[in-house]
Amino acid sequence: MLIGYLRNGASESYVRRLFDTFVMDDDIEEIEWTLKTPVDELADYDFVEDILTDSMVIKWIEPKYFSVLNTSQYFTNSEAKFYS
Repeated sequence: MLIGYLRNGASESYVRRLFDTFVMDDDIEEIEWTLKTPVDELADYDFVEDILTDSMVIKWIEPKYFSVLNTSQYFTNSEAKFYS
């Protein structure tokens, strides 16, 4: 399940544009990457970790955000208005 969120999040263009190379190997569960603008090794690892975890959270929360329960608050009982 988490691999799906990771793969979907890493495939977004706003994530991919940060890397020169980005390869995910499902067989050995390894990610190989090089940044377009590297700083130093520790900072790069922290940055990539933050970017990938943020993209995973975004992919996890998107269906919940767009669900019927969250959009139902725009409907009223007396009026059938939908604000988009």
